[in-house]
Formats: sequence, C-alpha cells, structure tokens
Amino acid sequence: MSLDAHGSVGKAITIQGLHKQRIGKMWSQSGSIHKSPPTPAQLAQRKLYGEAVGAWRALSAADKAGWDAGAAKERITGWNAFFRQYAPNIDPYWQYVVSLMPLDGTIEAGAGPFGTGALAMPSFGQYLTTPPDVAMDIGTSDYCIDLWLQTITPVSSGPYYRAAVNRDAPESTRGWLLIVTGAKNYTLDYAEFRNGVPTSVYKGIPFSAGLWQFIRVCHDNGVLYLFQNGALNGSLPSQTGTCNDSDKPLNLGWLPSSGLIPGNWLGRMCAFRFTVGASRLATATTIPTAPWPRG
Repeated sequence: MSLDAHGSVGKAITIQGLHKQRIGKMWSQSGSIHKSPPTPAQLAQRKLYGEAVGAWRALSAADKAGWDAGAAKERITGWNAFFRQYAPNIDPYWQYVVSLMPLDGTIEAGAGPFGTGALAMPSFGQYLTTPPDVAMDIGTSDYCIDLWLQTITPVSSGPYYRAAVNRDAPESTRGWLLIVTGAKNYTLDYAEFRNGVPTSVYKGIPFSAGLWQFIRVCHDNGVLYLFQNGALNGSLPSQTGTCNDSDKPLNLGWLPSSGLIPGNWLGRMCAFRFTVGASRLATATTIPTAPWPRG
C-alpha cells in the first residue's frame, strides 16, 4: 500500500490514491500527466505513515490478533489502534482513511464539483479497480464511504443498475455495493452483505440525472445511514457478523458479476474516500466545499 500510488493510461490519465491501481477501459476527454510536487509536511507525513505500515506488517499473526481483540471494543481495527499509538501526533484525518482517490487533476479537466477534474466513464466497459487489500476489510468496525457522483449517459430502457462503487459482487457473502437504479427515474441504493444476508438502505429519493451529488454512507454502532447532498436518505440496523473480503478488489464504476443486470456507472466521479474505524456520522449533513486534503 502506498500513500502516493499512481495508475495511468498513456499520457492522458493519472489517478492518485492510497492503493496501487489497475485501470480498466476508461475514457478521458482531455488532460496531461498530473504533476503536483508534495510539500515538506506531506513528505514527512507520508514517511511516517510508511514506517507505521512497515512496523505493522512486521508483527506476527498472534500480535496482530491481539491488537484486533483490544480494538474491537472501540469498533475499530487492530491496525487503527496500532497506528494511533505509533503516530499519535499525525493528523487524525489519516488515522482511519484506508483509501483516498481524489480522481481529479488531469482525468477530465474542469469537470469536477470544485472546478477540478473528474474521472469520466460515460461508456460501457469503462471502470477502475484497485487490488485486494486487507486494510479495506471492515470486519465489525464503524466505517464511512463518501464520494461525488454525476450521471452522464442515459439508458433507454430498464431496469438498469449503475454501479458507483463496490467491494465484491452483490452475491458475495461479505461485501457492499452503492448503486443508482432505474433507466430514466433514478434512485440511490446502498447494500451491505454480512454472512450472506443483505441489508439495503434507500428511500426512493430521486437521484437527479446530470447533477453532481455528494453521497455518504455511514455505519455507526450497528446502524447504516445513507446521506445524499447532506440529507438523510434512509437508515436501518445492519445485519450482525463481519463484512470482510480480503481477496476482493475495490471497484469504481463497475459491477463485476451478479444475478442483477451488470452495469457500468456511465458518468463521472470525484473525491472518493473510504474510512474504516470511524463513521463520520457527526459531519454527514455538511456538504464539502473543497476537495479532500491529501495529507
């Protein structure tokens, strides 16, 4: 895992995130390689984070299990607790973020919600995936998924499932899925799968076509919340059990395989963030006015 991983297609697309990424078929309207030199503070923070990752990986399986057991009462992972102790003075923002993909810069210049760039995937077969990483396993912890979404390409007939982001396919025994359903009248849906039992959160509130919308999913103390542009879309208790899939990738804009109609996002994305160990429920009604900090 790298704090400054890059994936690129030719000279048109560059993507930054906390994980090295594999690019599927994607389209970019314009742009060039993104070059953003890190500040001294960013370099120091990345160095400290890398050292903490190395120290965690050097622990024995028994030691890691001990950290997991001790952290369970806080509804965080053992890695979260270890990192908090290893780097107590680091920005708390980084204590729980396991994947941060700004999805801006040079992918489609000027198309994002803040006047930045955005990841454009208007056609079928265009998507992005990251390799499997145990850091993204939720377990029984609180967590938060948030990103900006915009639809582009209409679908003439339905039902059609626009897969925004997911960890494994919907038939998985342990994963999750954020989708927008419908061919012309869109609604937002989030599904979590724990031990093979799905839990869906949605209220049928329209997802407006063609407009940028900020989406946040919060899992807080056994309850799932789905927010749309700062407003609560729906909530209900989650199922018991774990929500892990260490061998599965994180997919943006693609539903790999399922009993549903496979669907690409057919739109744009920006500022994706995945947090394990904190729900960020307290700030869920606040719509960001700037991109996420990169540390």
